[in-house]
Amino acid sequence: MTPEEVRLRVAAIDEIADLVEQAHMREDRLYFDVMAAIASGAENPAELARAALATRQLSLDRYYSPPTD
Repeated sequence: MTPEEVRLRVAAIDEIADLVEQAHMREDRLYFDVMAAIASGAENPAELARAALATRQLSLDRYYSPPTD
């Protein structure tokens, strides 16, 4: 997994931000995949995490759990 692949997935989530449930499911899957890559010894863990956390800047409705950052 590369930071660019993560950025593409973040962009894809942004494209469907109005489909709240689907967008959140994809965000959760992205976070899982990034953590799995890091646990498997990814050479760039900080870059992967930073790229994935960009979803927190998207305009996703978060009425169940608002961001705390």
